[in-house]
Amino acid sequence: MAHVDRPLTNMSIAYMQSATGFVFNRVFPLVYVEKESDKYYVFDIETFLRGRARRRADGTESAGGGYKLSTDSYSLGDPFAFHKDVTKRERDNADKPLDPDRNATDFVTQNILITAEEEWVGNFFKPGVWDGQKIGGDTTPFWNDYASSNPITAVADARLWIWKNTGRKPNKFTVDPTTDEVLKNHPLILDRTEGQVIDANVLAKLFEVDEYLVAGGVHRTGAEGVGTGDFIAGKHALLSYAAPNPAKEMPSCGYTFAKTGSGVEGVDKGVRIARIPMDVLGIGTQRIEGELFINAKVTGQPLGFFFADIVEQVA
Repeated sequence: MAHVDRPLTNMSIAYMQSATGFVFNRVFPLVYVEKESDKYYVFDIETFLRGRARRRADGTESAGGGYKLSTDSYSLGDPFAFHKDVTKRERDNADKPLDPDRNATDFVTQNILITAEEEWVGNFFKPGVWDGQKIGGDTTPFWNDYASSNPITAVADARLWIWKNTGRKPNKFTVDPTTDEVLKNHPLILDRTEGQVIDANVLAKLFEVDEYLVAGGVHRTGAEGVGTGDFIAGKHALLSYAAPNPAKEMPSCGYTFAKTGSGVEGVDKGVRIARIPMDVLGIGTQRIEGELFINAKVTGQPLGFFFADIVEQVA
């Protein structure tokens, strides 16, 4: 008897990325807001970093002063949005393990995550954004030049620079996957961490930060079918101080403002996934639509030190 091939019911293949590989919502703390735009107060950097008190002679007035207080604003702008339509016929005729509604939700979510990462990287993980900066091969050796470079002292110098200019020790170090591999194989780091499996926890301890983040998101560019894949983040590194949580009188290199509350139905911490009837495309058709209501903003340029093009391109 002839065997008729049918799809397996316990597996399928799809190139989906884990959300943990993206950093657009991890480098800056999240601030949940109910309004799509609003203002916040900013104390001048001099306010709490200058000693103005003086010894007071008996019977004289104490030294006094004031501080500068201004406002800045955020705007969420338009949300990221993407959809996939699922027809009733597609749903009725799907063989296991296919689940058109779940597949569409994953497809929509992946598109939004990739686009959000592309925007964050394009706005903040690049030269010219942060007050502290070194450029590989120009103002500092490439870190894959193992004979000349010392990433440990380079990051230590950057840490001290942020600390002395802001009063805050940096607590996050963000790199792309190529830089991560270069660091894990750098002879000086191997010597310092002898006998240990070098992972994010070991590198966080070595660089004296709370979080060592790898911006591992990938995307394909070029025409569909003939495009090529690459990491979204370039070969850079960012040392920064980010507030552990939003708080009054708390500096942070940046904040990510995310829509929440009852302003838009279905929005929970910035994300909405909705099923929208689309009978115009066929009775029973539903549109799986996703929206992400976030926008990131630099709020403390001195709280970031950027290492640009820190790994030399090898042909």
